[in-house]
Amino acid sequence: MSGSFGAKSGRIENAEAATPQEAGLQALFMTRLEFGMAYPSAARMLCHELQQDEPTPLKTIAQSVIRDFSEQLARKLEAGKGSGEADLDMNARAAGNLLGGAIQGLVMLSLVTGDVERMRAFSPEMLKTLLRGVGQPRTDREVLVADGRNRERDGHE
Repeated sequence: MSGSFGAKSGRIENAEAATPQEAGLQALFMTRLEFGMAYPSAARMLCHELQQDEPTPLKTIAQSVIRDFSEQLARKLEAGKGSGEADLDMNARAAGNLLGGAIQGLVMLSLVTGDVERMRAFSPEMLKTLLRGVGQPRTDREVLVADGRNRERDGHE
């Protein structure tokens, strides 16, 4: 489906090539990455704080920010389902968490490598791949194949 998330060719940051829902997801994704690039020490401090066993004010704030961001992504993905751009069977909450986790992974990768620009280099292809995964409505054949695998896995055949 040419109107699906991530189905357009070219770089994902080309907003002209993106559908409205995809452009919204892209903006959320890139805003968070830009913050990580502008303030790499924030991630370092947060990683240290998250290692503490007891609740702390910073951990509470971080949990709130992550939860809010995942919910924003999930709302965008639900809108994509409503417009036919995303797979109706997709779990928008899980996909929102996946996209948020991808950003966290890019931030951690940049901290490990010491290369903050690496986030910018990997983000377009990563986002395009993730959106392709949540955006492609399944064909009838794919539904039948998945159903057969599930039935086989569950011992119904």
